[in-house]
Amino acid sequence: MNSTTPSPPTHPLNTMPRRSVCAATLFTVLILGLPACSASPLTPKPKTIDFYANFPSRIVDLLLGNNSMHYANTSVSISKYTGTVYQCCNGFLLGADGRQEYTATHNGSFGNNTWGQAPYVSAGKSMIINIDPATSTTVSAADVCATTLARKEAYANELIAIATHEKIQGFTLDWEDATGNDVRCFIELWGYVSSAIQPHGLSISTSVDNSNHQGPMDNTSTAPYATEWDWVGYVPWATTLVNMGTYPGSWSKGLSYPAAQYLDAKPCPSYPARQCGLKGQVLDMIAHSVNPNGQLSSGLAPNICSPDGTTTSNGWTQPALAEFLAFLSASGVRSVTLWFANALQLYDDSFTCPWFLPTLRDWAAAP
Repeated sequence: MNSTTPSPPTHPLNTMPRRSVCAATLFTVLILGLPACSASPLTPKPKTIDFYANFPSRIVDLLLGNNSMHYANTSVSISKYTGTVYQCCNGFLLGADGRQEYTATHNGSFGNNTWGQAPYVSAGKSMIINIDPATSTTVSAADVCATTLARKEAYANELIAIATHEKIQGFTLDWEDATGNDVRCFIELWGYVSSAIQPHGLSISTSVDNSNHQGPMDNTSTAPYATEWDWVGYVPWATTLVNMGTYPGSWSKGLSYPAAQYLDAKPCPSYPARQCGLKGQVLDMIAHSVNPNGQLSSGLAPNICSPDGTTTSNGWTQPALAEFLAFLSASGVRSVTLWFANALQLYDDSFTCPWFLPTLRDWAAAP
């Protein structure tokens, strides 16, 4: 991180949300035990279970049907609560020349069902397509961003035309490229694109990760994974921020991983101005102005189950998952986004503990 970055606030409450003072007071309610302000006048959105999916056409039975394939080791259907489908991971590329490419496998000839989105569109679900930068050994994500920013107006029009043709609802970003990112450029480019496409009913969402709080977010880093770490600048324009940090992943070992051991919020050991633990990560995002009523979606990874059926490989137990979901409800969070291994590309990617999906179903069904 940039050593010249000014010191952050000494306490999370010093970072006041732009959207709602009540959001910040979740710290006082859930950590300090003090009275909260009155509820937001906004009507709570319906709860949804959202999905990253590599090939949405392969999992229609799970997301829209009765789960007759018994995905996630259960016969339980969650289709009533399916919200957004984030098609990801198979190469919808923003070219090095700053122009949007369709997937290479389609060789420039497209219908209006390029990603298998037709059944979801017909069912009224929100289909969001991931955009990756076309990096190489000589072209970094920062290079792609700079080139695109120079033609931002034309680029936004390209996205509008694609979305209109494909009948999709927007785009999502997860630039985890080891060749480097320039977060300043990223914020400027996608902030403009978001403002240009929103009047057309389209959105820009982002994947972020606040699970490794060992330094300030400076919004200037060009390090790998910077666009996941330095997310505060996305809050004014991102329709949804999916927090991959609450999966949790092994990269946050000892902070939020394994899940059941690190549920509770506590000051981060190397950076006590921030909150660690799975609940702390949610509170941290709310304190940085992310609206829990629709803008914040907590990522969950239903990983492989232990032989005795009690624990996923990333540490979720049924009581821990139920407690975390209850905390999300109390915090006003209305959405979770699931990442199964390999984004549900194959059936066996969905093997997990048989209680995982029913616990999510019960959460979504509750007010």
